[in-house]
This record gives sequence, structure tokens and C-alpha cells, in this order.
Amino acid sequence: MKERSVIVHPSVKHEGRKLEAQGVLVGRACGLRDVIEVLRGARVGKGWDEGDVAGLPAIEWRDGGLEVVNVWLISGPGAPCAGGSTGR
Repeated sequence: MKERSVIVHPSVKHEGRKLEAQGVLVGRACGLRDVIEVLRGARVGKGWDEGDVAGLPAIEWRDGGLEVVNVWLISGPGAPCAGGSTGR
């Protein structure tokens, strides 16, 4: 079985989900659009859209994927995810 090239780690309160590509931390995401943008910035998944990211076998969603709504509910004053930031 081929190894997954992208891992979306579990959500951490106020910090989003770490994104790892080819074993390297490439950023954090607070939602699906952030995942796409971070991966584009890391030159991974060129041309991927929301449908691609949601269903590609190359992406491993740890602690639930898009079907787990609460992993994206991250907020709080000054929190990176309060405004949709994709910072590292």
C-alpha cells in the first residue's frame, strides 16, 4: 500500500490542524479552504479543489475528516483560527 503524502493532524484548540506533506510540517488549517491554500503554498496538490481534497486517498485525515464538524469549530480572541489564518 502506498504511503499517504499528506496528513491532516487532529485539531488543537485555537490552533487548527497541522498539515504535513512528505513528512514536513507545511502549515495549519482552520477549514477546508485553508487546507487547499496551505497545500498550494507548499507546492502540493496543484489544482486541487474542495472535492479533491475531501476524497483523495493521498490525504490521511487523523481524528476524523470533514464529516467531523467539531474539528473545524475553533475560535477565540487572538487565536490563529479565529480569522481563518493558515500560519505555521
